[in-house]
Amino acid sequence: MSIRRTGALFLSTARGIFDLFDLIVQQASTGIASAPSGYPVGTGYRIPALPLRLSIGGKRQRRDHSSHHHHHLPYLPSQQPHFRSYVHILRSYLVYSACSIPPLIDNAPGLLHFFTHSPIPGLKGLTEAIVRRTFFAQFVPGENVGECTPKMEELRERNIGAVLNYSAEAECETKDDARRLQQARLKEVYRALEGAGEFEDRVAAKGGLRGSTAFALKVTGLIDPDILARASTTILRLRPLTHSNAPSSPFSAPLPPVPYPGTPSDVDSRVVAHPKGDDGRVLLALKGTVEGDMEELRRLWGDLRDLGSFAKRKGVKLMIDAEHTWYQPALDAYTLLLSQEFNRPPRKSLGGVSSEWNGPLIFGTYQSYLTRQPQHLLAAIRHAESDGYALGVKLVRGAYF
Repeated sequence: MSIRRTGALFLSTARGIFDLFDLIVQQASTGIASAPSGYPVGTGYRIPALPLRLSIGGKRQRRDHSSHHHHHLPYLPSQQPHFRSYVHILRSYLVYSACSIPPLIDNAPGLLHFFTHSPIPGLKGLTEAIVRRTFFAQFVPGENVGECTPKMEELRERNIGAVLNYSAEAECETKDDARRLQQARLKEVYRALEGAGEFEDRVAAKGGLRGSTAFALKVTGLIDPDILARASTTILRLRPLTHSNAPSSPFSAPLPPVPYPGTPSDVDSRVVAHPKGDDGRVLLALKGTVEGDMEELRRLWGDLRDLGSFAKRKGVKLMIDAEHTWYQPALDAYTLLLSQEFNRPPRKSLGGVSSEWNGPLIFGTYQSYLTRQPQHLLAAIRHAESDGYALGVKLVRGAYF
């Protein structure tokens, strides 16, 4: 079995660091960490505008059907320290120690290729077994929803939510294989959302609250990435031509200006969700997109809307991953369209009481290491406030942290 398998499903929860720290806390300290005041914690707790909470220790919440008040009970480990916990600590120490050796990290791809392609009998199997039981086991609890579910249940018991991540990265593919692979990836996304929804159903059946499971979507796995790059070029050339000088206009330029690759605008939908029947000659004149791109972009928009509807039915948050900056304007445009459609709070009923709402469904990824980040996030907040939808923010340092 290949160690690096495209399409592996993994939990993006900074698992190793928190596992190591949590085990140390549980086994070496009697202190119990408390949640911030005002935030209920426990299985499926809620934090405004965020679907997840990472906490060490904390308190466990039980649903009391006889009272409107929450009764917080101390969180206690379900089991005493055992040998397996110490093995995890040792594994974490070895893995992170190895990751701190620059020559080893720099030469890791070459070393791995050498050992897995060696003519020595059994060396490939031995290498894969070692890597799977060390680095792979440290960061990747499974390659499908079924394999990830036990870890999700374990994390939920410790008041930690999970994000399923389908690592269908952009690849160099022939045109004959591209559509087949895109459809296979789309089906895998649906299977993952189905599994995540079933997990949330089980949590609710046990008396927990729904809404702490999310799915991170890589859009480049569902379309030819070159089309997204060309669409992004068209978007960047179209925005200056359509910006209005009137501050109240929905097409007004953001103030202060947002550095490259900019921030999404309502006009971007003319590129990524181009109306059917329009030949798009005006957009083609901008020398970005080419013949056939508009149809593919429109198909992708239909797929994303269907995914959003399915995720909503299953009660699973949908996070749009950030990718290379030359794809980002198109990805931002799709995130904006999805947010406008799925992140609007329900209208109040005739009695003046709004129906149950679990916050935004769609989350955009905001990368703090980009120079555009402060102005980009500010512009996104202003747009959400003026347009009446909730802004879902997945704030990361770089690509994964």
